[in-house]
Amino acid sequence: MDTTLRQDIEYSLKKNIIENIQNNVFTGCSVGYTYNALNPVDQVVYSYGYSGRSFQFEQVDNQTVFDLASLTKPLVTVLAILVLLEEKKIALSDPLADFFNLTQPWQKDIHILHLLEHSSGLPAHREFFHELITHPMETRERILIERILEEEAEYLPGEGEVYSDLGYILLGKIVEKISGEPLDIFWENKITAPVGLNNGLFFNRNEKGKDMTFCSTGHCQWSNKELYGLVNDDNCRSIGGVAGHAGLFGSAKAVLEFCSILLKIYKGSYSHPNLSFCQIKNRMIARRGRWVLGFDTPSENRSSSGSYYSKQTLGHLGFTGTSFWLDLMQNRIVVLLTNRVLCGGSNIEGIQKFRPLIHNVIMKR
Repeated sequence: MDTTLRQDIEYSLKKNIIENIQNNVFTGCSVGYTYNALNPVDQVVYSYGYSGRSFQFEQVDNQTVFDLASLTKPLVTVLAILVLLEEKKIALSDPLADFFNLTQPWQKDIHILHLLEHSSGLPAHREFFHELITHPMETRERILIERILEEEAEYLPGEGEVYSDLGYILLGKIVEKISGEPLDIFWENKITAPVGLNNGLFFNRNEKGKDMTFCSTGHCQWSNKELYGLVNDDNCRSIGGVAGHAGLFGSAKAVLEFCSILLKIYKGSYSHPNLSFCQIKNRMIARRGRWVLGFDTPSENRSSSGSYYSKQTLGHLGFTGTSFWLDLMQNRIVVLLTNRVLCGGSNIEGIQKFRPLIHNVIMKR
């Protein structure tokens, strides 16, 4: 990359990120990008701010770990499903009834594809954790699945589109049922370990990352513990920190490296032993809505990814203030990680303005 261009981008990023820290949009931010994902040398990461509200917290650097929130969906659950598809252990047309005892007649028409692309008819979210924390830990996941399967339809499967955590909780459980392993273990063994990324991206089960610097995302509603290495999502945290919709942690450097590998797999310049993007390619052609097997695509108007991505772009947002976008045509990637929920999770106007601004700074050049 041209030195002058890189310096120009760095100046603009620093100016805008520090301004948003001062405006209390978040306390810490890491942004990574590459203009050529096919070249491993061409990766840049910048970090700013602190991991919490006071200067007693650590300064954010390129190794600081963020709660990736819903980036778990495409980077873990979708990829795990793709592995099982590659192994011919499941099919996109498999019905939900193949995996669970259904209590609602309407759910018999839900297939794996519906769950992946948020068209199952399940609602977006429920605060199940209020009940779950009253039960022993070993029973909570079973109760969570039971409660999801008791839900009434918001629309008939395939006839609408509502972004649903509940659908991805079920997908995570399906991966476990078919593989015979916990979701995080299956994902690590099959996907990240073969490419040497099993340390930079992880589920913090049992708070194993004790020597790492995390960005805080608040306090637990029932224990009042600092959410520092503890997943922010209440439903996920209540069942131990591993689920199909949330739980993944990582640094911007690790997410950028992983996304670069995924783009190379898509382009055919890298061969992963267990993972293929053939299903993604087919769905890119056949898709009818916003989602491509769980990957998001930029909206036509006022996209959080800004104005300069091509139509051949995949990505996702996370509730904690995280995102990644892969431009499959231009071979460009931007990873943006913040802890915006620490500064007021209900006020999303700041992060909504910030996200496209940062992507435009990088992508317009």
